[in-house]
Amino acid sequence: VVTEHLAELGMAVATEVDVPPMAVHPFDFQDWVIRRAFERRKFAAFMLTGLGKTIVQLEWARLVVVATGERVLIVAPLNICHQTIGQAERFYGGEGEMPWGYVADLTERDALDKWLIDGDGIGITRAADMNRDPSVESASALTLPALAKRRHARVANCRHGST
Repeated sequence: VVTEHLAELGMAVATEVDVPPMAVHPFDFQDWVIRRAFERRKFAAFMLTGLGKTIVQLEWARLVVVATGERVLIVAPLNICHQTIGQAERFYGGEGEMPWGYVADLTERDALDKWLIDGDGIGITRAADMNRDPSVESASALTLPALAKRRHARVANCRHGST
C-alpha cells in the first residue's frame, strides 16, 4: 500500500532487480546509497563534503553498465570531470573491476561526438558541452533533455561541488 501511494505521488520506488556484485571499496553507508539508487532507477544523493559522492556516482554508473550493457554519461563542471577521472583511476585502477578500463574523458568536443556514436562504458563531459546550438550538425548538438531521451545513453547529472 505504501509503495502504491509513493508511486501515485510520482516518487521513485524500489524495483525488484538483482544488484550486480559491488566493488569492495565503498564504505557501508556508501554501499547503502548505491543499492538504493540502483533499485529505484531515479535517485538523488545529497551527501556532505568528504562522504564520497564521487565513489557513489562511479559505482552506481559501473553497476548500470554491468547490469544493462548500456553506457552512462556523467555531466559535470570541468574541474569535477578531471577529479572524477582521477578517482576512477584511484579506486578502479583503470583495469579489473571496470571491464572497459576507464572513465572516458569527453571534455573535448570531438571526443564527446565520437563517444556518442560508438562509445561504451562510462563517459564524463563538461556541462557546457550539453548546451550546443541545435542547428549544428554533430552528435553533440544535443540538449541534455534530448540526450536523455536517446535510448542508448543513460545520463547521470553530477553534483556541483567537490567530494
